[in-house]
Amino acid sequence: MSLGRSDGLVQVLHADDRPRDLVLTGRPAAWVKERIVSGTAGVLGYAAKHPAVLSGLLF
Repeated sequence: MSLGRSDGLVQVLHADDRPRDLVLTGRPAAWVKERIVSGTAGVLGYAAKHPAVLSGLLF
């Protein structure tokens, strides 16, 4: 959950979506969120230039 650029909440989940005991809050959670967003944007930008990269992942 994003609470702005300097605060956040991240709860780590099991593969079946059950919550784990690990919860990040504050600046560390915001840092994780920023890494996820920037990584996603990077992959989408790369895929826009190289469509074959993600073609096998579409359902």
